[in-house]
Amino acid sequence: MTPDTYESLAKRLDVRLLDPWWSADQVFEACSTARALGVRAVVVRPCDFELAGQWLANSGIAVVPTAGYPHGVSNTSAKLYELRDLLRLGAKEVELTLSPARMLSRQFQHVEAELMQAAKSCHEAGARLTVLYNSAHMGDDQKIIATKISRRTEVDVLAMDGGDAELALMQPLLKEVLQLRLATPVTDLDQALAALEAGYETIAVTDAAPILEAWKSRLEQQEKQQPVTSL
Repeated sequence: MTPDTYESLAKRLDVRLLDPWWSADQVFEACSTARALGVRAVVVRPCDFELAGQWLANSGIAVVPTAGYPHGVSNTSAKLYELRDLLRLGAKEVELTLSPARMLSRQFQHVEAELMQAAKSCHEAGARLTVLYNSAHMGDDQKIIATKISRRTEVDVLAMDGGDAELALMQPLLKEVLQLRLATPVTDLDQALAALEAGYETIAVTDAAPILEAWKSRLEQQEKQQPVTSL
């Protein structure tokens, strides 16, 4: 659904705060900005989850830690330990990176067993599981198989690199069960609106402020152009 208010766009933006070189002060500043803008979520490094949760308490903004980021190549036991530790700390949504190495090696049973355990742990804790595909490195057949595996294992959200061809391939497979997030961060308002119009439920950004400032200006301009009706 195309947004028509400031909030309806802000609540579909997920701000990614995953730069490995950021200090805690920089993460705090980014969280403060996210609170002021009213975005849907911040996606954070595992080491920042507890502090970000304190900084964003009672804001309505989801704090989404990652597990297995950025390449998803840790052993399953290590990825599940990381995910379950984040759930223990109170995470209500976790982003898990799918292993492209396993997909490219066609080790599909391994991938399915991993996602099944991850989804089960999340749902038992009352949390959502987002699975991040490094889909730019996967062929269409592997994307289809990974999506079907995600659906069978009751993953909640797929985060994908994006593109018209990929979207056309994926949408028929979702079966109104899986939601799509555009994982490649957009940088301007037109990109954001185009992604939402195309069918992504949420979209990644690294800096929400210029997008939402442009959106606010556009809404104000539209309001000025509305015809005045006489009583």
